[in-house]
Amino acid sequence: MAEVGILWCKPPEALPESPAGNPDDEDVIVEVIAVEGSLKRLGHIPSRIYIEEDIAPVGSWVREHPGGVIFNLCESFRGSNLAHANMPALLELLGVAYSGSGPVACGLTTHKSLVKAVLTGLGLPTPRGFLARRVEDLVPAAGLPDLPFPLIVKPALEDASVGIDEASVVDDRPALAARVAYVHERYAQDAVVEQYIDGREINAAVIGNDPPVPLPLSEIVFTYPEGKRKVVGYRSKWVHDSFEYRNTKGVCPASVEPEVERRIKELAVAAYKATLCRDYGRVDFRLDPQGRPWILEVNANPDITDGAGQARAARGSGQGYDGLIKVIIEETLARRGVIEGTRSLA
Repeated sequence: MAEVGILWCKPPEALPESPAGNPDDEDVIVEVIAVEGSLKRLGHIPSRIYIEEDIAPVGSWVREHPGGVIFNLCESFRGSNLAHANMPALLELLGVAYSGSGPVACGLTTHKSLVKAVLTGLGLPTPRGFLARRVEDLVPAAGLPDLPFPLIVKPALEDASVGIDEASVVDDRPALAARVAYVHERYAQDAVVEQYIDGREINAAVIGNDPPVPLPLSEIVFTYPEGKRKVVGYRSKWVHDSFEYRNTKGVCPASVEPEVERRIKELAVAAYKATLCRDYGRVDFRLDPQGRPWILEVNANPDITDGAGQARAARGSGQGYDGLIKVIIEETLARRGVIEGTRSLA
């Protein structure tokens, strides 16, 4: 039994996709409630640590609960996704054991272009692409890679599919320039341009550390009309009354050939390790028309709402939601022992 502080932050009040409010806000609260309930069922004593503009509540909780651990559900701070790395860094400085990936993994996986560079450098398959810092970077004289259309354009530093929708897929150079300019202006950041893989979307969840264990694969099944691009965008994830949300469904286990399944799981574990993820993570893939898997993204500390992809995969493995939380908290408690042992030697 352990005292567990559930650390969470409120997402930005509004996003360009939903100026009236952020649908992700409700999801965060649901996630907190789900984790809290599971920890209670597992015999732990959870309490909530909410931060908005001030980090003081974190330090206060750590001082008031010596020997406690943190379940980190913070993915941003003061509206910035880049702070995804700052919260675990703060917890490191406070000397408290916490769940999920550390600051390096959280920072790395927030930068899409850096992840692609790491994967490419290790020979792991990821769509070819480049970082467009300026629209001028798109002219051939600037060294534009010879990538065949269609291409997909994404904000370089966002998660949760912010800035991604059907219009992100472009078929010619004018459309590419327009979408890159849109990302620059709308999100005030660089754009990642990469080959668009027109195929099945597969999510591979991984849990644990020694060794990491791949869970049953999930597929995002699209029931779209002919000609509508299959993109897992912001609307399909968060805007419940949208066509995209109603016509995308996670199915687990995914129906794939045994050899393809083996290869995806192998690649998922390799990508999880390469990006220094720990405790739990998700690697997103596309299968091309030849059935070859391509790594799209690595997600450190993905959504673990009961019903989200990570939980769906845990249920498919037979562990269930409590089994997922049990693995995460046991890994966290093991690190607490290491931290306490280090202190005793000091």
